[in-house]
Amino acid sequence: MIQLFIRHPLVGGIFGWTLAAVCIWLLFAQVIPEYRSFPDQPVPMTAEDAVRQVESGQEVWVVLTDVRWSCLAALPRADAVLLTLPNGRRIVADLGGGRCQTMADPATGVLSMTSAGRRSYIRSHSGFEPTPLDEPLLTLCPYCGRDNALTGLIVAPILALAGLSIYPLLRAARRQHHS
Repeated sequence: MIQLFIRHPLVGGIFGWTLAAVCIWLLFAQVIPEYRSFPDQPVPMTAEDAVRQVESGQEVWVVLTDVRWSCLAALPRADAVLLTLPNGRRIVADLGGGRCQTMADPATGVLSMTSAGRRSYIRSHSGFEPTPLDEPLLTLCPYCGRDNALTGLIVAPILALAGLSIYPLLRAARRQHHS
C-alpha cells in the first residue's frame, strides 16, 4: 500500500485530505458541541433525580450519590455491569472494554437512554432481559463526559494535520525513491 502511495502521491494525498476533512468535520460538528455541553465536573445527584432528567430527554454527566459499583452484577460477555438503584430499578453500566474493578465509587458517568443497538447487543450476549421496573432501560457510560470530549479536542486536529501532511511527505518520498 505504501508503494502505491509513493508511486502515486495524489492517491495518498486524496486519502490524507479526506482524513483531514472528516476530522475537521467531527471536530466542529460533534466534539466541540459535546465538550461545551458538559459542566466542568459531573453533577452529584441522586439516582431518582438523574433518571427523571434522562427520561425527560436529557443526557446527564452525574455522580450518582446513592449508587455503588457491584462487580458481582457483571453481565457475561457484554462488557457491562448492572447497577441497582435504591428503588430496585436496574441500569446498565457500559464498561466499553474496561474492568469493573477499576471503577470508582460512587457510580459516575453519562446517564442516557439505552440505544436499540446496545440493548440488542446486551440481550444477545448476556441474556439480560429488563423487567418492567427497569424500563425505559438506561445506560451509564463511565468513560464518557467532558474528559472524553477533551481527548477528541486534542486528537482531531492532530489527525487532520497528519492527513494534510501525507501528500507533501509522499512527494518527498517519491523524489527520494527516484533519485
